[in-house]
Amino acid sequence: MNILNINSTKMNLFHFTYLKSFIYVILVIITIPGISKAQTTGSLQSGSTNTLSVTLSNTMGVQTSADANANVEVNNEANLVIEAGSTIQDSFGDEETTEISGDFEISPNGANFDVKGLTAKNNYIIGEGTYFKSELKSVDEPDPDQRVQGTASSQLVHNMTLSINQQSSSFVSAFSQNF
Repeated sequence: MNILNINSTKMNLFHFTYLKSFIYVILVIITIPGISKAQTTGSLQSGSTNTLSVTLSNTMGVQTSADANANVEVNNEANLVIEAGSTIQDSFGDEETTEISGDFEISPNGANFDVKGLTAKNNYIIGEGTYFKSELKSVDEPDPDQRVQGTASSQLVHNMTLSINQQSSSFVSAFSQNF
Protein backbone atom coordinates (compact mmCIF):
# COMPACT_ATOMS: atom_id res chain seq x y z
CA MET A 1 0.00 0.00 0.00
CA ASN A 2 2.75 2.32 0.61
CA ILE A 3 3.67 1.92 -3.00
CA LEU A 4 0.19 2.90 -4.07
CA ASN A 5 0.20 5.90 -1.82
CA ILE A 6 3.50 7.02 -3.17
CA ASN A 7 2.30 6.66 -6.76
CA SER A 8 -0.96 8.38 -5.90
CA THR A 9 0.91 11.24 -4.26
CA LYS A 10 3.18 11.50 -7.28
CA MET A 11 0.13 11.61 -9.52
CA ASN A 12 -1.48 14.35 -7.42
CA LEU A 13 1.77 16.33 -7.44
CA PHE A 14 1.95 15.94 -11.25
CA HIS A 15 -1.62 17.24 -11.65
CA PHE A 16 -1.01 20.08 -9.23
CA THR A 17 2.21 21.15 -11.03
CA TYR A 18 0.46 20.92 -14.41
CA LEU A 19 -2.47 23.01 -13.12
CA LYS A 20 -0.10 25.57 -11.59
CA SER A 21 1.82 25.94 -14.94
CA PHE A 22 -1.43 26.27 -16.89
CA ILE A 23 -2.68 29.08 -14.60
CA TYR A 24 0.69 30.83 -14.88
CA VAL A 25 0.56 30.74 -18.73
CA ILE A 26 -3.01 32.13 -18.75
CA LEU A 27 -2.03 34.98 -16.41
CA VAL A 28 0.97 35.85 -18.61
CA ILE A 29 -1.16 35.91 -21.77
CA ILE A 30 -3.79 38.14 -20.14
CA THR A 31 -1.24 40.68 -18.92
CA ILE A 32 0.77 41.01 -22.19
CA PRO A 33 -0.21 44.35 -23.76
CA GLY A 34 -1.43 44.13 -27.32
CA ILE A 35 -2.47 40.47 -27.21
CA SER A 36 -5.60 40.73 -25.17
CA LYS A 37 -6.71 44.20 -26.25
CA ALA A 38 -5.44 46.52 -29.05
CA GLN A 39 -6.76 49.49 -31.01
CA THR A 40 -5.11 51.35 -33.89
CA THR A 41 -6.16 54.64 -35.45
CA GLY A 42 -4.66 55.81 -38.71
CA SER A 43 -5.19 58.29 -41.50
CA LEU A 44 -3.58 59.05 -44.86
CA GLN A 45 -4.07 62.27 -46.81
CA SER A 46 -2.62 63.35 -50.13
CA GLY A 47 -3.16 66.13 -52.64
CA SER A 48 -1.64 68.17 -55.41
CA THR A 49 -2.01 71.57 -57.05
CA ASN A 50 -1.06 72.86 -60.48
CA THR A 51 -1.04 76.57 -61.25
CA LEU A 52 -0.41 78.40 -64.51
CA SER A 53 -0.55 82.17 -64.72
CA VAL A 54 -0.05 84.26 -67.86
CA THR A 55 0.40 88.04 -67.82
CA LEU A 56 0.71 90.33 -70.84
CA SER A 57 1.54 94.00 -70.35
CA ASN A 58 2.36 97.00 -72.58
CA THR A 59 4.08 100.26 -71.74
CA MET A 60 4.88 103.31 -73.87
CA GLY A 61 7.11 106.11 -72.67
CA VAL A 62 10.30 108.08 -73.09
CA GLN A 63 13.81 107.49 -71.89
CA THR A 64 16.75 109.84 -71.68
CA SER A 65 20.30 109.05 -70.66
CA ALA A 66 23.63 110.87 -70.55
CA ASP A 67 27.21 110.12 -69.61
CA ALA A 68 29.69 112.99 -69.72
CA ASN A 69 32.70 114.36 -67.90
CA ALA A 70 33.04 117.82 -66.34
CA ASN A 71 34.05 119.40 -69.69
CA VAL A 72 30.61 118.69 -71.22
CA GLU A 73 27.24 120.33 -70.63
CA VAL A 74 24.23 118.04 -71.32
CA ASN A 75 20.67 119.00 -72.19
CA ASN A 76 18.32 116.02 -72.65
CA GLU A 77 14.60 116.50 -73.15
CA ALA A 78 11.70 114.27 -74.17
CA ASN A 79 8.00 114.92 -74.41
CA LEU A 80 5.47 112.33 -75.58
CA VAL A 81 1.88 113.20 -76.41
CA ILE A 82 -0.40 110.23 -77.03
CA GLU A 83 -3.62 111.36 -78.71
CA ALA A 84 -7.13 110.35 -77.79
CA GLY A 85 -8.21 107.44 -79.95
CA SER A 86 -5.01 105.50 -79.28
CA THR A 87 -5.73 101.92 -78.34
CA ILE A 88 -3.95 99.34 -76.23
CA GLN A 89 -5.84 96.10 -76.55
CA ASP A 90 -4.43 92.91 -75.05
CA SER A 91 -6.69 89.89 -75.09
CA PHE A 92 -6.67 86.20 -74.31
CA GLY A 93 -8.21 83.96 -76.93
CA ASP A 94 -9.91 84.94 -80.16
CA GLU A 95 -13.33 86.39 -80.98
CA GLU A 96 -15.09 83.08 -80.24
CA THR A 97 -13.40 82.05 -76.98
CA THR A 98 -11.29 83.52 -74.19
CA GLU A 99 -9.06 80.46 -73.93
CA ILE A 100 -5.33 80.23 -74.33
CA SER A 101 -3.29 77.08 -74.76
CA GLY A 102 0.34 76.18 -74.65
CA ASP A 103 2.83 73.37 -74.74
CA PHE A 104 5.80 73.13 -72.40
CA GLU A 105 8.91 71.47 -73.78
CA ILE A 106 11.54 70.69 -71.19
CA SER A 107 15.03 69.56 -72.15
CA PRO A 108 18.41 69.34 -70.41
CA ASN A 109 19.30 72.69 -72.05
CA GLY A 110 16.23 74.62 -70.82
CA ALA A 111 12.53 74.92 -71.45
CA ASN A 112 10.29 76.35 -74.18
CA PHE A 113 6.66 77.39 -74.03
CA ASP A 114 4.62 77.61 -77.23
CA VAL A 115 1.55 79.71 -76.42
CA LYS A 116 -1.51 80.20 -78.59
CA GLY A 117 -4.42 82.55 -78.04
CA LEU A 118 -2.72 85.80 -76.96
CA THR A 119 -3.47 88.91 -78.99
CA ALA A 120 -2.01 92.41 -78.65
CA LYS A 121 -3.46 95.14 -80.88
CA ASN A 122 -1.87 98.47 -80.08
CA ASN A 123 -2.40 101.66 -82.02
CA TYR A 124 -0.53 104.59 -80.51
CA ILE A 125 -1.32 107.93 -82.12
CA ILE A 126 1.64 110.20 -81.43
CA GLY A 127 0.37 113.77 -81.12
CA GLU A 128 1.67 117.19 -81.93
CA GLY A 129 4.06 118.50 -79.33
CA THR A 130 6.01 115.24 -79.13
CA TYR A 131 9.76 115.76 -79.34
CA PHE A 132 13.08 114.23 -78.35
CA LYS A 133 16.21 116.34 -77.87
CA SER A 134 19.77 115.49 -76.82
CA GLU A 135 22.34 118.24 -76.78
CA LEU A 136 26.01 118.10 -75.77
CA LYS A 137 28.33 121.11 -75.76
CA SER A 138 31.67 122.05 -74.29
CA VAL A 139 31.75 124.18 -71.17
CA ASP A 140 33.14 127.69 -71.58
CA GLU A 141 36.42 126.97 -69.79
CA PRO A 142 37.20 123.22 -70.11
CA ASP A 143 39.83 121.53 -67.97
CA PRO A 144 42.84 121.14 -70.29
CA ASP A 145 43.87 117.89 -68.52
CA GLN A 146 40.60 116.15 -69.57
CA ARG A 147 39.18 115.39 -72.97
CA VAL A 148 35.80 116.78 -73.96
CA GLN A 149 33.78 113.57 -73.94
CA GLY A 150 30.15 112.54 -73.50
CA THR A 151 27.13 110.66 -74.84
CA ALA A 152 23.43 111.42 -74.61
CA SER A 153 20.20 109.97 -75.94
CA SER A 154 16.49 110.70 -75.85
CA GLN A 155 14.06 108.13 -77.23
CA LEU A 156 10.61 106.61 -77.43
CA VAL A 157 10.35 103.28 -75.61
CA HIS A 158 7.70 100.60 -76.05
CA ASN A 159 7.78 97.40 -73.99
CA MET A 160 5.55 94.38 -74.33
CA THR A 161 6.13 91.76 -71.64
CA LEU A 162 4.75 88.25 -71.51
CA SER A 163 5.23 86.50 -68.15
CA ILE A 164 4.38 82.84 -67.67
CA ASN A 165 4.57 81.16 -64.28
CA GLN A 166 3.88 77.43 -63.82
CA GLN A 167 3.97 75.66 -60.44
CA SER A 168 3.24 72.11 -59.38
CA SER A 169 3.22 70.81 -55.83
CA SER A 170 2.06 67.69 -54.02
CA PHE A 171 1.97 66.34 -50.49
CA VAL A 172 1.36 63.12 -48.56
CA SER A 173 0.57 63.06 -44.85
CA ALA A 174 0.29 59.91 -42.74
CA PHE A 175 -0.71 59.45 -39.09
CA SER A 176 -0.94 56.29 -36.99
CA GLN A 177 -1.56 55.78 -33.27
CA ASN A 178 -1.74 52.58 -31.21
CA PHE A 179 -3.42 52.44 -27.81
